[in-house]
Amino acid sequence: MIKKQFSGLRSVVAVCLLFSVFLTSSMVVLAKSGNQPLSAEITFSNNIQTEDSSVKLNGESIVSGRTFFSGGLISTSANSGATVNLGKLGYLTLAPNTVLNLEFSENKIAGTVSAGNVDVFNTENVEVNLETAGNASVKSGKQSGSNSGNVVVPAIIFAAIVGGVIIYTLTNGDNDTSISTVR
Repeated sequence: MIKKQFSGLRSVVAVCLLFSVFLTSSMVVLAKSGNQPLSAEITFSNNIQTEDSSVKLNGESIVSGRTFFSGGLISTSANSGATVNLGKLGYLTLAPNTVLNLEFSENKIAGTVSAGNVDVFNTENVEVNLETAGNASVKSGKQSGSNSGNVVVPAIIFAAIVGGVIIYTLTNGDNDTSISTVR
């Protein structure tokens, strides 16, 4: 009698566990960043901002790791270069003494390089339109893939493994008749 109650309880717990894993994995799979505006991150090796070595965004000195939205004016000093990570679009590297007015959207990188040098590494199907003025230069290259990974396949594999373990546990119950180790 007691063994049947534990077997039923085990089945209920297993079904609840399977349901919670399914809900969690479907939330991860269905979470999209498509509805949110794109943002970029500026990184550089010099975190100590001095007059001689600084990176500025819209005229304001920043620290490495600063994020911003499209429409930023980035300038580097004579002693500082920077990397602008655009997520799935790719990334740009700015040489020292560079001024870049940057615009970006779902599959386009655009802007004006007023001074300095910019190297662009874009992913497939991303249009690059950077205009130059004066002695500024732009070098463009293709990045070998996208930074955004596909989480659907790992989530399905994980759900299948967990489901298989639960089904195995339910169909191959233990035949141990002891309920308690203390008698």
